[in-house]
Amino acid sequence: MSDVVEADLQRFYGVDFADYWRGELSIRRLSVLIHHLPPESACARQLSKTEAGWDVHAYLLSDLYHAFTGNPHPARPKPEAANKSTRYSTLRAALEAQRERLGTTDT
Repeated sequence: MSDVVEADLQRFYGVDFADYWRGELSIRRLSVLIHHLPPESACARQLSKTEAGWDVHAYLLSDLYHAFTGNPHPARPKPEAANKSTRYSTLRAALEAQRERLGTTDT
């Protein structure tokens, strides 16, 4: 991930990431710069797992295409399968496993 951070710091702020290692860029400033990178940055794309080049505007335009033609835009990235495991279901499974181990039942 450091290569993505390095590229974004250079692209958006003109800051050399090596300045951090040379002591010319504080950890606080580095954190602030990274935190405020724009949505089209490589860091944001990598963390959000979106397709390169597909920002909010591209999705909105593909939605308009869909509204006018009735068909989804052919280049629109397919959504990833949603993770069926939720925090509740994970906790519920852990509780059920604990009840089995302890031999308790609902009464």
